[in-house]
Amino acid sequence: MYQGSKLTEVIGSYIYGDYVSGRIWALNSDDTSNPVNKELLKTGLNITSFGIDEKNELYICSHDGRIYGIIKSPINFEIATSGQS
Repeated sequence: MYQGSKLTEVIGSYIYGDYVSGRIWALNSDDTSNPVNKELLKTGLNITSFGIDEKNELYICSHDGRIYGIIKSPINFEIATSGQS
């Protein structure tokens, strides 16, 4: 469940991704009778894991050995290289 503050649109949503397609989604199930599943972005990465920092901001671990963060642009979500593992 995303509990950070940078991605306000997905606070409280379960964030998950697909290793093969690199797609990332946010599932909001606040209304259990009508859960909302939203695709956030297509990364092109082989996503191996997610992690959070001390501020609960989300990071993506990729099979390429890098760690990425998700940022919100004025138009949509993007990824940014955070560092190498």
